[in-house]
Amino acid sequence: MTVQSIFSGLSGLTAMGHNIDVIGNNIANVNTTGFRASRPTFNDIFYQTLYSGSGSTGSVGGTNPLQIGTGVKLDSVDTIFTQGSSQSTGRLLDLAIYGQGFFVLKNGAGQEFLTRAGNFSLDDQGYLVDPGSGYRLLGRVADSNGVLQSNQAPAEMQIDFNRQSLPKATENARLAGNFNAAVGESSSSPVQMAQATTNLLGLFDANGQSFGLINGDVIRLESGYLVPSNPNAAVPTPIDLTNVDAGKGKGTLLTVSSTTTVADLQNALNAFFNQAAASLSPSLSSGLEISFNSSGSFEFVNLGDNAYKGIRIGVAPRSNSDTPPAEANQRVGNWLINQNDPDFTKTLNIDPDSVVQTNAGRQADATTSIDVYDSQGKTHTITVSLAKDTQTPPAEEHTLISQLQDSMGRFLIPGGAVPAEPVYSAPVIDTATNTAIFTVRQISNVVATQGVYTFKDGNGNLIALRLSDGGISFNGGEFNVPIQADGEINASFTAANLDVTGDAMLNLASNSNTGGGLLGDTGFGPATTLEDIRSQIETRINAAIQQVASNLGNIDPATTGLNLNGVTSLSTPAEIPSIQITLTPEGNLVFRSQGGSLGGSAVEDATITQNLINAAGGEDALGLVLDLAAKTRSVRVSTASEQEPLANPAVNGASTGFIQSINPFDPDLSKVFSVANHDAGSGGSASTLPTGINDSGVQLVALTSGAYSTSPSLATENFAGFSAFAPEVTAFRALFNKEGYGVPMNFDGQPGADQAKNVPVGIVALGGSGSGFTTNSIHQPGTIRNTVNYQAVVPNDPRTLPSQTTGTLIFDSEGRFQSYGNGGGAPVLTFDPDNSDPRNSGVNPVSVRLDMNGITYFNGSNTAKFQSQDGRGAGSLDSVTVTKTGEITGIFTNGDIQTLGKIVLAKVTNEGGLIQEGATMFTTGPNSGERVFVDAGEEGGVINSGMLELSNVDLAQEFTNLIIAQRAYQANARVITTGNEILTEVVSLKR
Repeated sequence: MTVQSIFSGLSGLTAMGHNIDVIGNNIANVNTTGFRASRPTFNDIFYQTLYSGSGSTGSVGGTNPLQIGTGVKLDSVDTIFTQGSSQSTGRLLDLAIYGQGFFVLKNGAGQEFLTRAGNFSLDDQGYLVDPGSGYRLLGRVADSNGVLQSNQAPAEMQIDFNRQSLPKATENARLAGNFNAAVGESSSSPVQMAQATTNLLGLFDANGQSFGLINGDVIRLESGYLVPSNPNAAVPTPIDLTNVDAGKGKGTLLTVSSTTTVADLQNALNAFFNQAAASLSPSLSSGLEISFNSSGSFEFVNLGDNAYKGIRIGVAPRSNSDTPPAEANQRVGNWLINQNDPDFTKTLNIDPDSVVQTNAGRQADATTSIDVYDSQGKTHTITVSLAKDTQTPPAEEHTLISQLQDSMGRFLIPGGAVPAEPVYSAPVIDTATNTAIFTVRQISNVVATQGVYTFKDGNGNLIALRLSDGGISFNGGEFNVPIQADGEINASFTAANLDVTGDAMLNLASNSNTGGGLLGDTGFGPATTLEDIRSQIETRINAAIQQVASNLGNIDPATTGLNLNGVTSLSTPAEIPSIQITLTPEGNLVFRSQGGSLGGSAVEDATITQNLINAAGGEDALGLVLDLAAKTRSVRVSTASEQEPLANPAVNGASTGFIQSINPFDPDLSKVFSVANHDAGSGGSASTLPTGINDSGVQLVALTSGAYSTSPSLATENFAGFSAFAPEVTAFRALFNKEGYGVPMNFDGQPGADQAKNVPVGIVALGGSGSGFTTNSIHQPGTIRNTVNYQAVVPNDPRTLPSQTTGTLIFDSEGRFQSYGNGGGAPVLTFDPDNSDPRNSGVNPVSVRLDMNGITYFNGSNTAKFQSQDGRGAGSLDSVTVTKTGEITGIFTNGDIQTLGKIVLAKVTNEGGLIQEGATMFTTGPNSGERVFVDAGEEGGVINSGMLELSNVDLAQEFTNLIIAQRAYQANARVITTGNEILTEVVSLKR
C-alpha cells in the first residue's frame, strides 16, 4: 500500500539528481568557450491500473479508470544551441561564429569534430589547431597565387610565414593633380629656363617641346667647320670638325646618362673645341669660351681669329638605326644654333671677335617620379616632366599665305603681307661715274629652283625630269633643256608633246617675264591659302611628270634632236608616276612618290646614277628646292655729263628720286620707261622721260629683263643673263627642307658643305618610301592651345630604345582632360632595363601604361604628380587577417595582399542529434544527419576575428532551476520518509 510511494519517491530522487547533475554541469561550464548548455526533460513512467473504468449504460453513468503512477523518469537531456554571448579579445586567431554552423577539426586518425569554440592557435608547423587537443582546423587552401582551390575537399589550414609574395611587373601608373594653366602668362608664374644644373633628360625648348633625349644618347657634331685665319701648309681650309676625334670618337661630344646636366654639355663643348684645335696644329687655339647663362642659352665667345661655320650639333643614330632620331636630333640641333636663326640655316656660325648666343632651353614646369617594378621585382625610377606648349598653332588648309609662319614665329612672306604693288628699291649710286641702278621687285610666286624626278619608262630606261626648267635626261645623260637661247621652245620638245614649260605645266619663266611659277601666271595673292599652294604645286608637278611619261612613245630616237644617251627605244611606263603632297595636323607637308623618285635615282645601276648626279650638277641638285620668287627689273640711270653729279633723293627737282611706271613688268619696254641713246649700248631713240624723271639730262638704260644686281659694282656684266625670279632668303625657303633643318649657307662655295651628313638638301621622296619626306612645320598666328607636352625618362639599357617617351596632353576650354595628342589612348611606356634574354638572368621589358587623364588644367599651383602604380617587388608574409567569410588573408611586406585559405563551417540537419565528445566538441550521431560543409556568410553564420563566443549558459536561469530541482528532491525525500513512517506504524500493529 505505501510501498509504491517509496519507489515513486525514489524515482523522483533519481530524476532530480540527474536534473541537478545537468544544472551543475551547466553552471560548471558557464565560462567554457563555445559551451552549449543542456536541459533535462522528465516523463512519468508505468501506471498501475486498479480499475479500467466503464461506459455509461442506460440511466447509469460511466466510471473513470483508477490508476496509480509508479514514479518519474529522465526522458532526455537536450543540448541548447542558442547563440552565446561574444567577448572581444583582440587576438587574431580567436574566432566567433555569429549564426549557424560549426568549426570543423580533424584529429590525427582522420576523425572530424564539430565545435563552436574558436580559440585557435598555431602549432610549430603553422597549422591552425585547437590548443587543448591539437586537432587541426579544416578549410579550403589557396595556391601560391592566392586562388582558392574550391574544387578540392577542405584540408587542414596552414599558415606558412616563410611564404613569399611573387614580384609583379608594373602595368599601370596613374598621374593626377593640377597643371598650372597660367605658366608663362604672368610674373607670378614664370617659365623656368634651363640652368647649368638642369638634367639633359627631360629638357624642353623655348616653346615647351620636349627634346626627347633618352639614356645612352650620343650628342655629336653633325656638321661644322673651323676656318683658320692664317692656315699653315699642314692645316686645311676649312677643317671638317666632324672628323676630329677628341678621345670619344669622331665628332662625339658626350654620352647622355641619367645624371648628365647642361653643365656637362658645356664642359664637353669647351673640351672638344680645345682638343680639336690642339690636335690639328700646335699653332691653333680654339679661341672659344663657352658658358651657359640664366636665360637658358649657351654663349660662344670667340676671342680668337678663327671662324666657325655651319656647326650643327645633334644626336647620333640609336641602336642599329642608320639615321638620327628625328625628334631629339631636331630639338637639340635647333637649340644650339644662332639665336633666332637670322639666316634660316639652323646652324651655329661664330665669326672672330664675336659673341653668339644660342636659342633657349626650358626646364619642365612640373616633374614627378615613381618607382616601378620589373618581372623580377627590381625597382626602376620613371620620371615624367610636363611643360606648357607655347608654340603658335600649326597652319591649317585655310590659313592665308600672309599668315604662314615658321616655328619661331617669323612670317614666310617677308613683312607678313602680300604686297599689292611692286616695291622700288633704293638706288645703288656710283658718284664717280654718275651712275645709279634702280630695281623694282614684286614677290608673286613659288618656284622650283632645282629638283629632279626620276622614273623608268616601259623599256626600263631611266628618265629624269628637272623640275626647275623642264629639262629631260635619258639614262643619266645631259639634260635636254626646252628653252633655247632665243627664248623659243626646242622643236624636238613640241614635236613630242613635251612642252612642260607651257602655261598648263610647270609654267617656267619666259623672256616675257610673265608666269614663271608653280602657281601659274597669276601667282599668289592676299587670298591664297596653304591648300592653294599645296594643291597647285602637286597639280603642276604631276602634270609635267604625266606629260613626259605619257608621251615618251612619241619620241623617235632616229630623228629627234634630243640627246638620248644611247637609248634606242622609249615607251610609256605601265604606271604613270606621281607626287603626293599632304598636310599633317602638326603643320608639316609630307611628300611621297609613286612610281618614281624625287631627288634620287630609280635604278640600282651605280654608273647611271652617278651620270645623273653629274648631269644635274651634283647630288644636292637632285633634291627639290622650292622658294619664293620675285619678279625683278633693273634700270641703269646716268647723267648726260660726267661732270654733273647725280643726287638722290631729288633736291629741288634737280634730279631723279626713283623711277615709276604703270606696269614695270610689261614686256613692251616702251610702255615702261623711255630709252635714250646718250648712254653706250642703250639703243633706241630719245623720247619723253617717264613720270618721276625731270629734264636735267638724266638718261635711262633698261638692262636685261628680269635681272637685278648681285654686287655693289655697277658693271654691266652683273646684270647679264636671264633671271626672272630671284629667290628670297626667307623662312619660306627653310620650310621646304627636311624637318629640323634649314637652308645650307655653303660658306665655302661647296654645295651643302654645312649640311649634316646624310641629310638631303631639298625634298627627297624615294619611291616606295611609306613615311615620305616631312618638311619643317608651318604655323599661324592664333590662340595657343591648352596643350601640355610630357617626356618620360626611364633607365633603359643604352642598347635598347624605349617607346612613347614623349607626347602631348590636350585639355578643353574648361581645363578638363580631353585627349592624348597621339589620337589614341594612354601611352604605353616600354623599356628594357638590361637588354638581357630573360632566360639568361635577364628581365622582361617593362611596359607601363601612363594614365594621365586625371590631370587638370586650371589656374593654380602645379600639383600634378604620380599617384599610384600596380607593381611590386618580392615580399614575405608579415601578418594575416580573417574576414567575416572566413578568408585568411596574408599581408606581405611588399604591400601585396593574398588569400591564404578559407575556413569552412559545417552544418547538420539536427543539431540535437550530435554527440558530445567533451572539450566542447561534437561528432555526428545516428539522428544528427550527415555533416555538410558550408561557406561562412552565405549558408553559415559569419566569423568575427578577435572575438570568442562564450557559453550560452544563463546563470540566473540555472540558479532558478537549481532551486526548483532542490525543492523537488526534498519533496521526493519527504515522500520516502513519510512512507517509511507509515510502514513503521504498520509493523508496530503486531505489538
